Formats: sequence, C-alpha cells, structure tokens
Amino acid sequence: MGIDDLIDNVLRSDVESENEDACFWLDIAGASAQEIADIGDVFELHPLSVEDMIHDSPRDKIDVGLVNFSPYIVYAILDEITDQLSPEIVAIEQQVDAIDELVLILSHNEHENMLRQMGEQRRRILTTWQSTHPKIEVVETLVHILTSRMWAAQSGFAEEVSQYLGDVHGHLAAAVASCSRAETVLSRSHSNYLAKISLELSRATFDSNSTTERWTMLGTIVVPINIVTSFLGVNLKVPGQDRDDTLNFFIVMTCMVIYASATLAFWRWRQVI
Repeated sequence: MGIDDLIDNVLRSDVESENEDACFWLDIAGASAQEIADIGDVFELHPLSVEDMIHDSPRDKIDVGLVNFSPYIVYAILDEITDQLSPEIVAIEQQVDAIDELVLILSHNEHENMLRQMGEQRRRILTTWQSTHPKIEVVETLVHILTSRMWAAQSGFAEEVSQYLGDVHGHLAAAVASCSRAETVLSRSHSNYLAKISLELSRATFDSNSTTERWTMLGTIVVPINIVTSFLGVNLKVPGQDRDDTLNFFIVMTCMVIYASATLAFWRWRQVI
C-alpha cells in the first residue's frame, strides 16, 4: 500500500467513523522525508515533531499532542522498553563483577584479554546509559503533563497512569544507578589491573637486576683468580718456582680464599646475597 492509499484510507475511516473518540494505531517504517511530511499534514502534527521524525533525533522526547491522544499507550511503550533493558542490565552487572574478581587472581598469562573485556563492558554501559537516562526525563515530563490542568477532567485516569509511570521511573532510575555502579567498579578494576601490571613489571625488573648483580659478583671472584692461575700455568719464571715443597701452593690458595671471602663479604654487605 502506497502512502497516498494509506492517507485515503485514514481519511475515509475518519469520515465514516460514528464515534468521535475512536482511535487507531498507525505503524510506519522506512518512510521517506516527503512521506513523513505528508503524514504530518494529514494528522496536523507540529512542524517540530515532523522535523524530529525526518532527521531521526537520537534524544528521547515526548510531545504534548501524543499525550493528548493516549498517555496509557505512552506508558505501555516505556514499560516494554524498560523490561527489555532489564536483562542487559543484569548481564552487565554479572560481567563487571566477574572482571572485578578475576583481575586480582588471574595469572600474568591470563591477562591478555582483560583490557579488551573492560573496553567492551564500558561500551555496553555507555550504550545502555544513553538508552535509559533520557527516558527518565520523558517519564517526568509525562507525569507533569498528567498532573496539570489539561487532565483535570480525567483526574482518576491521570492518577492511575501516573502511578504506573512512577513504577517505570523507579525501574529506569535503578537501571541508571546500576550503570553508574558498573562504571565505578570497572574504573576500580582498571586501576587495580594497572597497579598489578606495574607491580609485576617492577618485580621482573628487580629479579633481572638481582640476577645481573649475582653474575657480576661471580665475575669479580672468578676472573682475578683465573688470571693468577693462568700466570702460574704458563712457561714463565715466577717467584718460588725453584722450591721443591708445597709452601707456594698453599700461599696462593690462601690468598685466593681470602680474596673470595672478602669479595663475598662485600656483596653480602650490599645485600646481593
């Protein structure tokens, strides 16, 4: 059915209807800008409302003309949207709590996807918050309209719908609070994660420095002793070479032991060993 046929049917049904309070629900999808403008002319919609429909404003808003039509329908739509957001809120809370627990107990090799998971959850939180927070203003505006003079003649109906809207407002406020809590928990988990990574890097650097100092200590002991023994092992004239006893051997060994002990004492004083 084209837009012209749709408008003709709407006008014909409006003329043929004997009930002045009769209403109907019109669902339009994929309409062009001109078609939306034509529909606005038929139903005498405000130009600002037509402009919002054409440009697909991302911010939620409510028009007084819609409230004049049926506030209960508006409540039903908001209630359905709120019910659809509830599973997403629960899933976000579970994922965030899991990240908060795992960030402190996972090993270094299991941390590869932690930052990616934090980023994904933050995007989900932002998307959910953007979908939830503006609707609180819509509900508050709708309640204000229902309690105004406009609905004084139908105070009972307006009060009943206001009570339902109060329930929706509570659920939306709880959803926004859950998003804020999840963001706070993720911020803390991110800080703990970075602190743990920094601590692990500091520990690895300390272990590397300790290993280097131990090898340096070993070199300061072995290299001088190796030089002395190299001189004693070559075919050169050295003091005491003509003696037939083992006195020179023990003297050299004693000097090596004293040097090694002094070096070890120095490194122990430096708390390397």
